[in-house]
Formats: sequence, structure tokens, C-alpha cells
Amino acid sequence: MEIGSLMLIGAHDAAAYRDYQGVGDDNLVTSATFAQEETLLGQLLWGVRFLDIRIGYYPTTEEKFWLVHGIIKAHPLKEGIEAVQQFLRISRDIMVWEINTFEQNWTDDAHKELHDLLVSEFYPWLVVPLGIGWDTTLADIWNRVTLPEDEGRIIITYNERHTDDVYFFPEVTERWGNVDEPGDLKSYLEQQVGLAEENPAAYSPWKPNCQLTPTAEDIIGGRWSGLREMAAAVNRNVTLWWREDWPSLKSTFPIHDFVLSTNMIQEGIRRNLNMAKKLKPQN
Repeated sequence: MEIGSLMLIGAHDAAAYRDYQGVGDDNLVTSATFAQEETLLGQLLWGVRFLDIRIGYYPTTEEKFWLVHGIIKAHPLKEGIEAVQQFLRISRDIMVWEINTFEQNWTDDAHKELHDLLVSEFYPWLVVPLGIGWDTTLADIWNRVTLPEDEGRIIITYNERHTDDVYFFPEVTERWGNVDEPGDLKSYLEQQVGLAEENPAAYSPWKPNCQLTPTAEDIIGGRWSGLREMAAAVNRNVTLWWREDWPSLKSTFPIHDFVLSTNMIQEGIRRNLNMAKKLKPQN
């Protein structure tokens, strides 16, 4: 099996995490900022294998690189790196660290510094694309002699022109509906799944955003109380859509707010095992 053929379940804005503190967190800023409760380590331990990461560059602060949601600093980047390193030391699983967006004003030197930092910190587990990227087989990834036999593997995508195809995999095709109603999200995903089935080469793999997106009016006007309520409105149904309506679609890395309120991790495991059973043994 190729890594790009799997269903890997992702956390949208994975680094915008905060343990819910009760009604005190139901203010406009907090409710619209934090999209997960579990730390990056917690998400990985539960089974998330695709981390949608956003990084901000703040050269005038002691910590230059921050995990962010928009302009809001969530955690220092080093905290996220250490959490993922901890997971890689105790697991043989393959995970994806996607840098989706770069907030604030970035310079060429800032990109080089981040590039060097990521390669240095993750090099012991880093899967390099070797020109084939998402067509790399799981066997190849696990059997690379340059990587530790009994530890994890990380794939990094750098979604910006400063990427380096020696170290980083190609960007995953993203599809985002930018809608704030459950019915509109279902309709958008149906449309995109149809396109993926018609043109698999352009969607191998692809990343459907399975979360609602609030407008400023939604939050300020009280139509939605925040990301938590919006996730509750769709997450109870989203697994059903993938299991019942699109049961065999592969090459899919769906991402979710408050991912553990879906059952998508179990759905991904089920689907990957079924795909594996259909493969013919190689001589």
C-alpha cells in the first residue's frame, strides 16, 4: 500500500488546543480560537495521523516561532515539536505534519531558519520523498535503514514556495467549503467526493475540510457560540457520511475540529484494513 492511498484522519488547526475550562472559556476569542482539546501528543495517542499545523513568525519575541490560529498565538512551536518527538519515540506509526499556513510577515531567512529547525529536530524519523512522494509504500517507509527500526515516522509538507522537495513531501490537495451550515457542508463534501471519484489522479491524496467555518457575524451575533457548538452540529453525523455514503473512497485525509467527537479514527482503521485485504500478494 502507498502512503497516499490511505485514509489518515486529521485534526484541523491541530495546534489550537486547550483543555476546556467551563463557561469561562465561552467568550468570543476563546470559543472561536481553540479547535481541539487534546495536546498534539494526546491527539496522536488517540489515533490522529495528520496534523494541520499553522505557524506564526514573531522575530521580536523570545520565541520566534509559534503555533497559531490566525493571528492568535496558541503555543510555542518548540512545545509542539517536543510532543511529536515524544510520540515518535514510543510508536512505529507513520504521521504527517502539514504546515498549512504561515502567519505574520515572513522573510527568506525566516523560512530557512524554520526549514533547518524542522529538519534538525525531526531528522531521526523524517521520511524524505525520494522523488516519489505519496506513492511511497508503507514497506519502504518502515524498512528504510536510515531510520530507527522500532520508532515512528514523520512526513512533513511545507505549503509554501520555500518548500524543499529533498526533505518535504508535496502539498496535499485541499478542499474547503467555507460554510457555516451542516447541510451546506454535506452538499459541498458530496460534490468534492464526486470529483475525487471522477479524477482520482488530482485527488491522490486530498484533504477535505469536514468542519464548519464561522463568520464574524455568526460569533458576534450569537448564531453560533463558537467552534465547539459548530463541531457538535456536524461531528455526530460526519462519520456516518463517510461510512455509509462514501464507504470505499481512498487517498483521503479528512480533517475535523474536536476530532474525538467523531468516530473517524475507527472508520479510518476499518477502511485501511479493508483496502489491505483486497491487495494481491507481491512476489
